[in-house]
Amino acid sequence: MAKSPDSQALFQNLMSDLKKNRLLPVYFICGDEQFFIDRIQDAIIELIPPEQRDFNLDILYGQDCDISKILGAARSFPMMGERRLVLVREFFNAVRSMPGGRENYSQLDPVIQYVNNPSDSTTLVMVEAKKPAKNTKFYQAFQKNDKAGFYAFDMLDPMQVPTWIENWVKSNFGKEIDFRAAELLYQITGTSLHQLSTELEKLCTFKKTDEPINTDDVKKVVGFSRQYTVFELKEAVFSKNLRKSMHIAEQILRSNPTDAGEVIRMVAFLYSSFASVWQYQRMVKKGTSKADIDRQLGGSRRTYFLAKEAKMFTPAEFPGIFEALLDADRAIKGFSKLDNQAIVVMMLRRIIA
Repeated sequence: MAKSPDSQALFQNLMSDLKKNRLLPVYFICGDEQFFIDRIQDAIIELIPPEQRDFNLDILYGQDCDISKILGAARSFPMMGERRLVLVREFFNAVRSMPGGRENYSQLDPVIQYVNNPSDSTTLVMVEAKKPAKNTKFYQAFQKNDKAGFYAFDMLDPMQVPTWIENWVKSNFGKEIDFRAAELLYQITGTSLHQLSTELEKLCTFKKTDEPINTDDVKKVVGFSRQYTVFELKEAVFSKNLRKSMHIAEQILRSNPTDAGEVIRMVAFLYSSFASVWQYQRMVKKGTSKADIDRQLGGSRRTYFLAKEAKMFTPAEFPGIFEALLDADRAIKGFSKLDNQAIVVMMLRRIIA
């Protein structure tokens, strides 16, 4: 199975198959986004009834076994059940025998043979963070065999995270979350899907009504005590309200006026926001279809807001905006004697004035 460029869609498709008990004989699951990989492992294990797991579930670790042990378990017949599951974590550790701990891919030849002719009564799941090179026989064996599934999960692009939050709330809790609330939660919590899922569980438990989760809910539940965040700063900047922007920035910095990291995060967020709007404007100018814009920029809800924000700044203003942001970034990293507040004030004046 070819790798999908969209890890969210790839995850949803595989989970849909698992919920319908559609299991292939062999899987290789890899990538940087451990959240998706952990959920898939749990879902596959759940397909083996609890009373059968002592007989039909083997969880192995690459550093503790070799290829012969893995394939021996995969070729064993299930007992008192229809299917056997062999889950191998950190799979490539089973073939690290070369100098420097590198993988000896020649040891994978028996695995390739098994992939080409797997046992129909076993599901062999190999899990590994590292992706195999596309020019290896091991990788190509999965592309040529409809009984083998290859799934590589990349980290989500930050612009995709708010859309993931919306989808996760809906699919797992049957609730809705405002896109602005999703964006605020992402800004407070970061891109860790593990941490975000924990906060979303608290939010959905807290929200007793059928109304969508809003920004006030996020602030109450996630424990964010500030009056203002970079989210409100962004809205003031995109409204071209210099006075309000400077007031919000001052309040954000007041809690820790000497923290350079606070300004760095502020600049990074504004840079990311303006870069997305600039990209949106360029795609519209090129005549890119709405469907392609939605797909590339994080979904229709996000592009709805980008379209509104794009009306506030002309394409001709963006070079100056990016220059102001880059100058602020350099200044806060030691290329200026100005204090934090002066750097931010100068940046905001250059962007809005």
